[in-house]
Amino acid sequence: MTFSRPALLSAAFAVTAATGCASAGSRGDRAANDLLITNARIVDGTGNPWYRGTVAVRGDRITYVGPATAGMTAKRVIDARGQVVAPGFIDMLGHSEYSILRGPHAVSKITQGITSEITGEVHSAWPNISFGESPDPRQPWRSLGEYFRHLEQQGTAINLGTYVGTSSVREAVMGDDSRHPTAGEMARMGALIDSAMRDGAMGVGTGLIYLPSVYFSTEELIELTKYAARYKGGYATHMRSEGAALLDAVRETIRIAAEAGTWGQIRHIKSRSLAQMQAAIALVDSARRAGIDVTADQYPYIASGTGLKAMLNTWVQEGGNDSLVIRLRDPAVRARLKAELGADSAAGIRTTARTMINEVNVDSLKKYQGMRLSEVGRLRNQDAYDAA
Repeated sequence: MTFSRPALLSAAFAVTAATGCASAGSRGDRAANDLLITNARIVDGTGNPWYRGTVAVRGDRITYVGPATAGMTAKRVIDARGQVVAPGFIDMLGHSEYSILRGPHAVSKITQGITSEITGEVHSAWPNISFGESPDPRQPWRSLGEYFRHLEQQGTAINLGTYVGTSSVREAVMGDDSRHPTAGEMARMGALIDSAMRDGAMGVGTGLIYLPSVYFSTEELIELTKYAARYKGGYATHMRSEGAALLDAVRETIRIAAEAGTWGQIRHIKSRSLAQMQAAIALVDSARRAGIDVTADQYPYIASGTGLKAMLNTWVQEGGNDSLVIRLRDPAVRARLKAELGADSAAGIRTTARTMINEVNVDSLKKYQGMRLSEVGRLRNQDAYDAA
């Protein structure tokens, strides 16, 4: 089974490899470099073992990658002995479409060696229009193309690609309504996806544990993904479940890709059960043998991260945040929620006393940032679930 999209990684290194080979036979060109990185442990992205060598740069082009060669000079030389030099890493699932506008230097990415990011899992930079409202004046773009132009004019330290998020599309057309879209609404959502694809979107992105995308049926997702397939765009998904219903979620992803006539990408595939994980991999392998281009990616750690609200089952979130707050004031609702939080949600997420609060947007609650729910509860004289 393949846990990445190799074509994407290969494309990231194509310039390096091609220019390196092209310059290998020209000593005259080698003497005019701006930068030489010498004695480096080169990991070139092809899957080959590392080797010690030199990287040469002229202007904004890599002109050579290979073994050290006599006679190569440059205005600046960096001795990278003991260090690794590699193509920039691709963050296949980030959420920087807005933060990159506030911090275009992307320090948190660049310092990890990340030079490219793919975003748009649930929401995307466009459509950015709320149901029945005008675009936010702080977000003046009225198309994905305008967003990209806005980003280019401002400048950015990383490359940014995006899917068009189905939650953004749905909210733009029908708000948070917990119902099936009409034929007219499906057509309007399809037109938004078509526009985004013409402006360079990579495909359709879904987060099927999050409102309002959770309300889409499989058939509706197939029809919307067909708009992306017209442009060779794919279907990338945070599936409906990573718990007991994981295998059903994998089957749904395979079906959507197959019936839409495109490729599918499972985001951060995971399971707490080895047997279940093996079964999920078997489903993907079987689909690939049948000619369906489905792949999956995975992160190399045992924690996961999302909004605390995502740990709640859908019934308590219907109607949006205002309705959620009203329900949370009801003791009976809170009692039911406490019982549910101790078990897997429909999406396979479980809240425990060890759940850590990583980010807080409300100033009065920032003091709890970095604490586990058990710690927050002690400070508030509550148990962990009441604290949540």
